Amino acid sequence: MKVLIIGAHGKVGRLLVEELQAQKIDFVAGLRKEEQIKKYEDKGIATQYINLIDSATFI
Repeated sequence: MKVLIIGAHGKVGRLLVEELQAQKIDFVAGLRKEEQIKKYEDKGIATQYINLIDSATFI
């Protein structure tokens, strides 16, 4: 199973990212700003651009 963290760059989302990484749980960081993607991918984190206003960006 893979977990999608919506709002991975937010206050709670960042904590979830750290915790899931520490527990080696498979997840994708959902990000609403495209400029945030590289920062996460540089850390080896799978990302998905998601804009909840634009359904075309949904997985």
